[in-house]
Amino acid sequence: MRLNVTTDEYISAILGLSFTDLQNIAKNNKQKLEEQYLISDNIENIEYGITGYLFFLLEYHKIYNKPELLDIIETHSLSLISYCDHSATANYSLYTGRGGVAYFLLELYKTSPQNIYLDNCLKILKESEKEFFHSEYTSDYLLDGRAGVLFILINLFTKNESKETEEMINNYLQKIINNSIFTPNGLSWISKEEINIENSCDFARGSLGILFVLRYIHAISKNENIKFYSAQAEKYIKNFINKEKEEINLENYLFISDIEKRFILKINSNKENYIRILDGLLEMNEKEEFEKNLAFLMTLSPSLCNDFSEFFYHRDNFKEELAQYETMLQDLDEYVDLEFGLINGKIGQLYLIMKYNVSIVKNIVENKNYNLCLDIQLKEDFIFQKQVIMLIEYDSYYKLYSLYQILKFKCVFLYIFS
Repeated sequence: MRLNVTTDEYISAILGLSFTDLQNIAKNNKQKLEEQYLISDNIENIEYGITGYLFFLLEYHKIYNKPELLDIIETHSLSLISYCDHSATANYSLYTGRGGVAYFLLELYKTSPQNIYLDNCLKILKESEKEFFHSEYTSDYLLDGRAGVLFILINLFTKNESKETEEMINNYLQKIINNSIFTPNGLSWISKEEINIENSCDFARGSLGILFVLRYIHAISKNENIKFYSAQAEKYIKNFINKEKEEINLENYLFISDIEKRFILKINSNKENYIRILDGLLEMNEKEEFEKNLAFLMTLSPSLCNDFSEFFYHRDNFKEELAQYETMLQDLDEYVDLEFGLINGKIGQLYLIMKYNVSIVKNIVENKNYNLCLDIQLKEDFIFQKQVIMLIEYDSYYKLYSLYQILKFKCVFLYIFS
């Protein structure tokens, strides 16, 4: 196998880069990727930016315990903290925004427990409670919205168990639940100005990702009230999966951009991955499983999946499959290609192989109880609230319709007698 040789080459290539070099690579990735889909401006992000490359280095260090590598990671991390201190942003999402930096600093703290990492992780998350939290343009999704920040906060709580973190968890959780759409088909979400055939079940940008976070919260808090919301989200996803597949034709929808059309087709055409993600998700009950599986499930997400994604579904036969899959990675052995970052690039493929090869997902479970108190509505109160909102919306619609009819009658009357 040539995997370790290839990984070493990538490690050497990244170690030869300054922090300024990483910034320039991220800017170049952004320029190339924005031609393919809607992309964020945060070059520090996990998706295509600086933090993704640092995650790659950190994973390698976790496996091979290289003190000199950790020194370089920590040096770049301090530069990253300084960059964030001097660069304003309104995007604090997990994968596409500054939330990814908070997540990385938290993971680095677990390896090198220095307060500067935990303090700056918390600082970033507190900043997210301003514009990002309140904006109507912030989604509730895992990749680029509130659910992603909630995932980091829960992870952080397992380290600091502070009342401040607990309060932020409740704020984000309540916001996500309040924004949900409740119907007989279950619980779903939609972001502002999102164009889709129906509310998304995608893992990165839809109900599956939110279900993942809801179940993660239950694994930490053991709060039984949250099971209602998880069950309703699961119900909506299963209804979507069980619907007959329809032919989707968007050619005549001229108001939808080509980028948006590709996104709609991606998340509505491949239900196999929805089944795979849901099956894997429903088997997880311990906090370690959620934390280890995030990267794998994100790779399977229909809106992000590529040729590499299919391979990671075959977990039980990983080592055998890995040998067969090497032929598809021959180009990785020919030259080091750092383009496109952790989600879309070859470095992301190596990151997952490296991570997966050592942590085939069911790890030793930490038997610890966390005193996380959730301020969450009982299902009866939630249902009543949603019904009241529906009645108000219906009443508003009826009043507007009645006003329209009156105005129409007046216009006709004036026209006849003019």
